[in-house]
Amino acid sequence: MQKKEQGFTLIELLVTIGVLAIIASIATPSMTNFRKNQEISEQEKKVKLALSEARTEARLQNKPMKVVFSSSGEGAADTLYVDIDSNKYSFNMKDKNLTFYNNGLVDTGGKPRLCLRISDKKDASRFRVLELSKLGIVSKSTENCTET
Repeated sequence: MQKKEQGFTLIELLVTIGVLAIIASIATPSMTNFRKNQEISEQEKKVKLALSEARTEARLQNKPMKVVFSSSGEGAADTLYVDIDSNKYSFNMKDKNLTFYNNGLVDTGGKPRLCLRISDKKDASRFRVLELSKLGIVSKSTENCTET
């Protein structure tokens, strides 16, 4: 009686590697897209958190609180700095600031709302828009704004 040898043949191994390569090539673009969406969402959350914190601090400390959209982080105790990664993203409020008053309202320059837009420099179709009302309420917007 002859024993049958166990193991994989070279053809079986090559077919398996080929199938795995096809699956990996299908999954890679969607993972890249997912990662880029997560990165821009992180920038959006950073802005939302800073605006919310400034509004809360203005009310708690009973004095105006300023939010500066700049990378320089040195300043007064009543100032919050928000640094958007300017190498990757365009931000329509770059080097500008907002002031939250002790009653929770924000200076919108006479406009009913402010539109804050963060967009990917390499892919203009990838962007996030936040609206800031005079009441200091931040909400996500589906509109694409160009105003500052």
